[in-house]
Amino acid sequence: MALMCPYPHVDESILTLSETPTPGGITANRRSDSERNCDYAFSRAYDFRRHLKTAHCLDADKESVDQWVKGEKSAQRVA
Repeated sequence: MALMCPYPHVDESILTLSETPTPGGITANRRSDSERNCDYAFSRAYDFRRHLKTAHCLDADKESVDQWVKGEKSAQRVA
């Protein structure tokens, strides 16, 4: 069961305080991407965490992401 990346509406509770620096700065990347929805689909929490870091320059807490993905998959099954 695939989930879509919620960016730019990522649940902030899954993010860590540290972020990966990128050329041009994190704020610049967020501004340029913030108006577009991401079309990345994933089925594993690990892949989502890696995607957040590489594509959106966001670090996410492993346990929080695992719980979030589990909850989203559960909600999809019910719907």
